[in-house]
Amino acid sequence: MILDFICGKCNVFSYLNEHNMIIVKNDHNKRKVEYNMSDTKDCNGTKLIEGDNVTLARDLNVKGSSLNIKRGTPVKNIHLTHKDNEVECRIGKSTIVLKTEFLKKA
Repeated sequence: MILDFICGKCNVFSYLNEHNMIIVKNDHNKRKVEYNMSDTKDCNGTKLIEGDNVTLARDLNVKGSSLNIKRGTPVKNIHLTHKDNEVECRIGKSTIVLKTEFLKKA
């Protein structure tokens, strides 16, 4: 699948190739950016995308730590991982990976 889109910085056309890599055809940004076309969903089945805000659906104890995260804790700016059922996020000063079955979109 190849998709065309316009760079928001300079209005130059770019494209998405069959390997899910965004190829930006301009001088200020000569790098390949990975584009995640995963099907990551929260506990309610709502699709999650990079940078979404979520809340925890239940209390969680973090393995290997004394950290206990309470239900309803807001988590801002999640990062998708290569697995569809996990997201990386920052809670307090810790970066942790959470399963999407314990999250709901805010």
